[in-house]
Amino acid sequence: MVMSGIGLAAMADLIGKLAEASKSLTDSAGSMKSSSTHVFGTASGTTKISQSAGWINDQLPGLRRRLALAQQIEAQTQGPQSTVQIDESLLSNVPPAQAQADGAAAAKKLKESDGKLDPDLIAQITKYQNDPYFAAGFARSMTPTEMSDYLLRVSRQRDEIMRHPTSRTAAEYEKWKTNYPALVSAMGTTLGTATRNTGELALPADFARKYAAAITEGGTQPGDGGQVKYGQASALTLLMRYGQYSTEFLGTVSNTVYDYEREHGKKGPVWQPRSYYPPDHAFGGAYMPDGGIMPDPMANIMEALSHNPQAAQNFFDVGNPNAKTADIEVNGQKLKVNDRMKYLLQARTWKYDNADALGNALQAATTNWRDRSENGRISAVIASQTFLLLGQKAGEGKKSGDVWALGLNSRQGWKPGTDMRDSLAHILASYSPDLIRVAGTENPSSDPLGGGWTAEAGDSFPPGGPYGAVMSAGLMRKLLGVVGEEQKNLTIVSTGVLAAGQLMFGHSMAEALKKDPNAAVDMIKDDEKSPVLNAAATQLANTLGFVMTAGYEGDKTDQEFQKKRAEAISKALGVALKLPVIPSPTGDWSGLIIDQAKSAALDGLGKGPKQDAKELYNPAAGDGQDSLRKLAMNSLLANGYFDPKFYQQANTPDAPNKFVPPPPGAFKMGPDGKPLVPLRFDFESKAYLDWGERGGQAPYEWIQGTIVDVYRDEFPLFGG
Repeated sequence: MVMSGIGLAAMADLIGKLAEASKSLTDSAGSMKSSSTHVFGTASGTTKISQSAGWINDQLPGLRRRLALAQQIEAQTQGPQSTVQIDESLLSNVPPAQAQADGAAAAKKLKESDGKLDPDLIAQITKYQNDPYFAAGFARSMTPTEMSDYLLRVSRQRDEIMRHPTSRTAAEYEKWKTNYPALVSAMGTTLGTATRNTGELALPADFARKYAAAITEGGTQPGDGGQVKYGQASALTLLMRYGQYSTEFLGTVSNTVYDYEREHGKKGPVWQPRSYYPPDHAFGGAYMPDGGIMPDPMANIMEALSHNPQAAQNFFDVGNPNAKTADIEVNGQKLKVNDRMKYLLQARTWKYDNADALGNALQAATTNWRDRSENGRISAVIASQTFLLLGQKAGEGKKSGDVWALGLNSRQGWKPGTDMRDSLAHILASYSPDLIRVAGTENPSSDPLGGGWTAEAGDSFPPGGPYGAVMSAGLMRKLLGVVGEEQKNLTIVSTGVLAAGQLMFGHSMAEALKKDPNAAVDMIKDDEKSPVLNAAATQLANTLGFVMTAGYEGDKTDQEFQKKRAEAISKALGVALKLPVIPSPTGDWSGLIIDQAKSAALDGLGKGPKQDAKELYNPAAGDGQDSLRKLAMNSLLANGYFDPKFYQQANTPDAPNKFVPPPPGAFKMGPDGKPLVPLRFDFESKAYLDWGERGGQAPYEWIQGTIVDVYRDEFPLFGG
């Protein structure tokens, strides 16, 4: 296996310039040959120019294939990736002309297969799905309607198998369940690759427009003025759930379909009637790979947008200065929000996937860029309006009774779709510095709403951080109450808050040393408690209390409720022990360090956040106070508080060895046998136990008074 690092922007720029240079050289050689032959009778001087153009053309296939594979990998990775590692063995070495011919031949076989599933053909398409040459030949050889017709025929094999049972029904269905998902994924990924092609490999300029037109083609139901293209919208958008589509393609398709839905939705449902045959209401769309149904093209498009954060940001439209706005009222204040956001988050229903794809698209649009760029600003605006619109709507219509409407219990009122709540949790976690700013005070506050829809993290965090989201404490309580209905989602939020807390502590520790050079010496000697660190601990404890109280509905004065909150915070701190140490940044910093720390903590448990709570938490996480002490010890270590020079200052001539710095063996070691950077304590090592526990050198009393007691005030049963 040979790995290569691909700089995405640089590679795309190089390919564009080389393609342009090749064309210029070829044109120049042709012009010189024509002119010189006319004048001198020979054009041998053009040979070197032609050879240069030929060399460039020989390099382009490999470069294009590397870029296409890197783009596909980047689409599956959290945050913007300027450089992507690819496995060179995955690159096609089929000559470009042959690869295009193979792609065209594969498309022809699909069209002529009468809806049959050919495992060998599916395997071929899968193998070359990231090859821009194969993809170009494939996509150019099937119209959108032909793609839809084939996919619908294949999809309906499932119905034929189930309607006419034989002794082979079970075996045939198993084959379909294996081959159909592979086909959908391969076709969708190949088409996505083709949409990203440029230069001579680019699809026709009107391809996206025709694709969107095919999705919206025909009437909604018989008799409304156009033939109903049953299942066509379902099939074409199902393909878009796979692979990564170009920003331009997604922009054309998503906006066209959205505008069509808003215009025609005034008369009634737009998409569902197109996926069910009258009069028996038989499903006529393309089945999902798992056999489920998805008659909602917009949900499929949301999933496609989630694989391209730039396209997702563009679609949510908040960066458009001419975007249509809508009026809402929050706590008596009239505000203007983006009309598209309001429609998608409050007015539209997501019946078939419980808003899962919408949540994924919002997560991509709000968490990919967490910095001071224009993309970072738009991320924060989308997050701000998401929190506001969902928080305002949550609980609407709450009343007594036991009536179910639109899949929601009307006793509890309106709630965001269940399957988007994990995405909401990740978005909340990404903006946890803002949650700390709003909820970290004794009396949670609210940011001014409206305006530019962005905020700053505040003095508790290092300067140069990303644009933050504006938050209303009251609306955040409502939103956390919904998110917290599932423990796994509250775990995501609390881990994000603790990751931000690590960053805040690192900054506070650095600031404490700046303001008081004796801060580390005071810690070592267990003298003065640090007011800076105590304030940071108070902010973090208040925020966690806010999250736990909102997430667990109950009476704060109730003993059982207090116990539940204390158990939750202890478990959260156990998860947080997996957090990487985050020293205070010396320059501008991105919110991705919080997202990556959160992911590392959850991944460090060996299980993702979708596991049940009993599986997620490591029973050995132990007592909450112990977890907090260990977190504090690692933060102090990473920020230089255990530097030997401070021990020299703490000791006196009368007692030169009273205070001893931690030995190298007390630190966690990397594979090379050297301490990890930043430093972390190995709390189970003999060296640490001899130094910190048996030797009494760990500043536990100082940590208790400065940090842990703050949590005991917020969580009376915390740790015991």
